[in-house]
Amino acid sequence: MRRASALVALVLACGCPRATTVRPIVDARQEAPTPLPAQATTSSEPVLVKIGSFDCAKYDVFPGEPPQKGIIRQEDGIRAWHGGGPNGANWNVEDLRCFIRATTPCAEGKIVFAVRVGQQDVAEREVAVSGGVAESEFVLRRATWEKGVDKSLAKAVPAPPYETATFRGEASIHCKAPMKADPKSSRFTSVVAEDLFVAGFASGE
Repeated sequence: MRRASALVALVLACGCPRATTVRPIVDARQEAPTPLPAQATTSSEPVLVKIGSFDCAKYDVFPGEPPQKGIIRQEDGIRAWHGGGPNGANWNVEDLRCFIRATTPCAEGKIVFAVRVGQQDVAEREVAVSGGVAESEFVLRRATWEKGVDKSLAKAVPAPPYETATFRGEASIHCKAPMKADPKSSRFTSVVAEDLFVAGFASGE
């Protein structure tokens, strides 16, 4: 007992620290991030309409010849920028003929076609679906489509030698079979398809 007491007295006298539990320092930046809540999955509604062709061309009617109809060849259209004006802009355009075709898995229903130039609604028509295809064409008078020509606000930039206009074609499906779908009851991107292009126009002698 005397020896044990002597050892305790020696420890107290020398001021030796008592044993402590060492805890590792954890850098908060190295901690595992808190898992984020699962994101809601997007709708799996199928795409029910696609635009396969959309372009416009000069509408010239010559005596004794039938008016142009049907799909517009790329070399005749205004969207390809290979017209006779500066930098390929279309030259001396008056009236335009626009053609639009859409495909759909819908077997029974209709497609509403619309054409806009800039912010102007210039044409609209309903067409019944036949064999998964619907198409339409519109004759746009110059006084109508010219209202949608772009108005530039950039005064400091030299104006190009032509004007531009954005042409937008839209097809919205109203399907009855084998499923029912329309813009009022379905996801927009499932039942409405759009295609657009920017065309250039120049004129002169």
